Amino acid sequence: MKILRFEDFLNESVYNVGVPVYRGTNFEPEMNIKRNRVIPEIQNFLSQIASGSLTELTVIAEIPSQGKNITPYLKDVYSELGYDPSKDKGIGDEPSKNVFVDSEFLVKDVDVEKGIIIATPYSLRKKDVLVELTPEIIEEIFVK
Repeated sequence: MKILRFEDFLNESVYNVGVPVYRGTNFEPEMNIKRNRVIPEIQNFLSQIASGSLTELTVIAEIPSQGKNITPYLKDVYSELGYDPSKDKGIGDEPSKNVFVDSEFLVKDVDVEKGIIIATPYSLRKKDVLVELTPEIIEEIFVK
């Protein structure tokens, strides 16, 4: 019985926690989307952009910046800077070199079959850099 309650807790806390959606410059979220509904809602927002009722869709995401789940875009940034996080000998949690990592992404598309969001790091929006984001790492959604 305790295992079932723990599974319910995990499902509620990890997958169904609301992701706030902000419209324009409002400081209060317009709504919260359950994590398992992020892909369909983003698809809906993208169709509103296509129809002209919205102009931009951005997300805040906590992307992995080291380890085996690091995104290819960050690998490229690190290699351009000559930085290898696996060999970093910084003190404690502080790296020896500071590298800016985007947390804001301009949403371009979704792949429903893979369950991913295709986006561009906001600081690189004028370049052709695409990153795959999963709904689990999305923290906030902003629509304009």
